[in-house]
Amino acid sequence: MRKRIVIAGTSREGLELLPLLEANPEVEVCALLAADPVFALAELRKVDPATAGRLARRVTADVAAALRVPGLAAVVDAEASPSVRERLATLRGVQVLPPALARMLYAFGPADAMSKPDLLQALREILDSYDLTQDRRSLLRLVLQIAVTATGADRGSLMLWDERERALRVEVAIGIEEEVIPKIRVQSGEGIAGRAFAAERSILLHGKADRTRFEILRERDDVESAISAPLVHDGRVLGVLNLSHARNQHQFTGEDQLFVDELARLDARIIARAEEYHGLLRESQTLRAEAEVRRRLARGEPLVRRLTSVCASLAGLLGGGVCQLYLREGDTETLVLQAASTPLDPLAVRERLRFGEGLPGRAAALGRPVILGGGSDDAGLCYAALPLVLADSLVGVVAVQGERATGGAGFDVERLRAGAAALADELAGALRNARLERASRRAAELAELAASLATCTDERDVAERVTARAVALLEAQDAVLRVREEPSGRFRIAAWSGVGEWRKAALAELERKLATDAMRERRLVRVSDLASDPRWSEHAVGVGTAMIAPLVRDGRPVGCLSVLGKVPEDPLLGERFGADDEVLLAQLAQHAQVALAGLVRAERGDADPVTGLATQRALRERLESELARSRARRHALALALLRIEGLDALRESSHGDVVERVALAVAQAVRAALRDFDVVARPEPSLFAALVPEPDGEVSALLAALYRTAREALDAQGDLARSLGLQLGYAVYPADGDDADALERVARERRVEAL
Repeated sequence: MRKRIVIAGTSREGLELLPLLEANPEVEVCALLAADPVFALAELRKVDPATAGRLARRVTADVAAALRVPGLAAVVDAEASPSVRERLATLRGVQVLPPALARMLYAFGPADAMSKPDLLQALREILDSYDLTQDRRSLLRLVLQIAVTATGADRGSLMLWDERERALRVEVAIGIEEEVIPKIRVQSGEGIAGRAFAAERSILLHGKADRTRFEILRERDDVESAISAPLVHDGRVLGVLNLSHARNQHQFTGEDQLFVDELARLDARIIARAEEYHGLLRESQTLRAEAEVRRRLARGEPLVRRLTSVCASLAGLLGGGVCQLYLREGDTETLVLQAASTPLDPLAVRERLRFGEGLPGRAAALGRPVILGGGSDDAGLCYAALPLVLADSLVGVVAVQGERATGGAGFDVERLRAGAAALADELAGALRNARLERASRRAAELAELAASLATCTDERDVAERVTARAVALLEAQDAVLRVREEPSGRFRIAAWSGVGEWRKAALAELERKLATDAMRERRLVRVSDLASDPRWSEHAVGVGTAMIAPLVRDGRPVGCLSVLGKVPEDPLLGERFGADDEVLLAQLAQHAQVALAGLVRAERGDADPVTGLATQRALRERLESELARSRARRHALALALLRIEGLDALRESSHGDVVERVALAVAQAVRAALRDFDVVARPEPSLFAALVPEPDGEVSALLAALYRTAREALDAQGDLARSLGLQLGYAVYPADGDDADALERVARERRVEAL
């Protein structure tokens, strides 16, 4: 079937093209579209009277009729009027070309030896005049079409080198099945195209290729002759131009090979020029997309509203686009839908995806973009799931879908990548600041709780204060504190703070099972998703997440602190308990244990009023007891003494509040560095003791851990605390003495110089 073409406009270049098109038997000129047909015909007579005579009845001002031609292949824009150009922009499946390109595509037909020099000269002229604002894939398709038409090939492809994949991939193709194109990858040196690319010289094939010689992965029965020519520009191989014929073994001659070599060199120059232009355009567009994301995130609005605005901006990069933002939930492998370009119901349960589920989950699991619609077809649809990664840490995934705005998925995806990179950077910073603000608030309230617990005189008061503060700090629905009764050993509920009495019956079994687990294992238990865990699901009535921490004293559980359910003030910081919440719950449990222990010791007068630790008398009793056990078992016993230098002077200078805060922080740090059954005491206001039966490993490692954690605790309490010094001494039974007096004397006199 002949290719049907319409000329729109009456530029000199367009009118001079008409005789050439008329001379090509494979082309049919259907209309010359002009606002003034009489003037257009007069101008055409000046160019070629014979052509004007043949086309006189096809000169028209009827735009609709001219563009309704069945099977219309192309419209040549020969300085068409603005109104006509608006109509041309709406055409689908029809090429709109300038006269120079139309001349190359449709004026030559299969080029003989006489016309090939003219075609090459036309290409050289195009190199200097082509409008590079046309999109890249359309340019490459035109280049390929010129090559196929000029050589009489029935199939062709233009493959470009992909540095990321280290392979040639098909950029545009003619005569190859659309569904196959995205799957084709050719390594350098593999097959005919790969060999031409690696050798940087063209290959002419007559008949079927030898599979061994060309390292062909699968034999092609539908290729009888072929030419593969590398596209080389400034010493760089950009890709390969492939032409083939399915029936004629001698379709291409040596002369054709020389022509294709020259054609490939010109093609390479055109592609290089286009890539240079599009590189600048791409950089401009991506910088604009990045700047727009940062601008929207800098607004003085709630973060959720800003993220919704960013989603709208990213969706706008695609026609009819939709954007969804999933954030990683804490340290879990779960994504939660937090914002979108379309409205989200604030009361609805948020969509959750595990890593690997759906395309966003797959992008999170792989740590790289998942992109659909990025092949060589022009279907117009694009989907991209882009992981938001900062410093090798996944923040979330942004998923965008819609119609390509530029006609090329690669260009659009690059703009989306730039926006996603800016979003990851800004979002990580915003979330980091929000977490720091929350951590600061929590630390201040935790210090207030510690101070208030020191004034408590009964168990009920301690339990109610701890559970009430646990609900507030951890944004929990309920908090429960159990304590061990003596002598029965039963763990009873001392306090339950939460949303209402009616929940106790519904959640009692869940809380009891969690408490049993935590105290049996003597470790904190966190269940991120109760509903998906078969051990807890039947008891998780209206509760999605839970944590429980045991209270351990002298190596045995004396209670537990549980938090059930979470109602976050800011869902972006996590709707379920995470690692930061674990740390806070452990601190609350430690404060509760210290306060309860202080109540017990207060009856005997051997509890430090600030830290709840054992005093000198209690330490001496425990030291004598552990020495007796060590003698019987012939095991080592270590005593470490840690003195805070300058603490007494700080108290004398009216900084009592700082002194108490420092003492409590060091007590918690030393306790955290030791095992549950090790003993921590405060025999003097500026002295802390650690009694370690059967120490694990080298004593030097134990001392280093004590010093490091105590130093970090001091530095975290402000400038005054940072000015304080630490002095560490130790003694080990039996090497340094056989009784309590000897061990204490050695520990006080010995100084550890370097840690």
